[in-house]
Amino acid sequence: MPCAGISVKTIPSKALFIDLPAYNPDGANMRFKIVAFALAALFAIAFSTSMLFTVQNAISQLCVSLKSMLPVVAMMMLVLAGVIYAAGQIMGAETRARANVWATACLTGALISILIVVVAQPVLQMIYSDAGSIACEME
Repeated sequence: MPCAGISVKTIPSKALFIDLPAYNPDGANMRFKIVAFALAALFAIAFSTSMLFTVQNAISQLCVSLKSMLPVVAMMMLVLAGVIYAAGQIMGAETRARANVWATACLTGALISILIVVVAQPVLQMIYSDAGSIACEME
């Protein structure tokens, strides 16, 4: 069913083509884009001054969350790696090989999470040094 200005055509290979009307830059569409751009610019100017403190608080909360959550995740991954490795040792050769790979993946994930905990605060502090200090201590 064609709508206002849109025609639908089919060709023998049963493909469906839709012809859209040409873009009219002098119409209401252009006025809408100008108004939307002006509102977006006004919004950006109005809220950019107060965003500095909000971004600093958000980064600080991210750092606190990383330092509180990732050590627990690392410990759980270490325990899971041990359980997977132990379970794989009582299975057949193919399952043992897969269990070794899964346990190694768990160990790698645990090491990466510990690395993130150690490196998070200095990296965030370096990136956001202009915004002040990043508080990464747990309360």
